[in-house]
Amino acid sequence: MLQQIVEKGSVTRGWVGIGVQDLTPELARSLSLGTVRGALVTDVIGGAPADKAGLQPGDVLLSVNDQAIDGQATALRIISTLKPGDPATLKLQRGKNEIALKVPVAPRPKPRS
Repeated sequence: MLQQIVEKGSVTRGWVGIGVQDLTPELARSLSLGTVRGALVTDVIGGAPADKAGLQPGDVLLSVNDQAIDGQATALRIISTLKPGDPATLKLQRGKNEIALKVPVAPRPKPRS
């Protein structure tokens, strides 16, 4: 990050366009999941890279580029450090199945004022 600040004057964070929350034991039970691991995808922004790749609300994010996800903070931190323009492999649990999706990383959009 320091190198980006020196070279460009700012930091460009990675973004895929999902909202996540911690997966609690209660949520895991309600989704019929065998274990409590990962972060629950609560929102997929229409037209965002995650939407185009096929992520869905209700998916459980297990890892990003083989880095295990243990909750919301970890998911957001790992995604934000991804380089825009590079693909990321997101491992998900959807129902009883584990799937992997390639998602192109975009630069995080600037907040609307």
